[in-house]
Amino acid sequence: MKRKQLKKSVYYKLAVRIILLTGVGFSLQNAFSQPPAVKTYVDKSSILIGEQFHYTVSESMADNTFRLTWCNIGDTIGKFRVVKQNKIDSTYANGNLYFSQNLTLTCFDSGRQEMPPLSFNLETQQGDSSFSLLTDSIPIQVSYAPMDSMTTFHDI
Repeated sequence: MKRKQLKKSVYYKLAVRIILLTGVGFSLQNAFSQPPAVKTYVDKSSILIGEQFHYTVSESMADNTFRLTWCNIGDTIGKFRVVKQNKIDSTYANGNLYFSQNLTLTCFDSGRQEMPPLSFNLETQQGDSSFSLLTDSIPIQVSYAPMDSMTTFHDI
């Protein structure tokens, strides 16, 4: 009788260990997966009034983890006018999804202008929870063209 109990306990312990190791393996896979991230870049931090600059928005996340709702970009972003809005580009590499969009913007108000944060909504694949990621606000210095004292003034 003891021998049967011993075999059962050995098999039981082995089964428990396999289940625990499998659970730890899945936990580590999720722990080391890349959390969703959103970044923004501008090619110029200072422009002249009406001068165009490029604004790039990029988002990355692990594959099959979230559903992404891209931010809604209209004709303007704060005090900046959207001149050109490229399509959203997506790529897949090393188990991660990467999305990016390039915008060409301009501004007609002088001074230090803030590019406001953009909001991205992420929802789990199961649909049981969601959260938003915000981009950083970016300051852009907008100034007038320098006056040239060597040229004469003319009426418009």
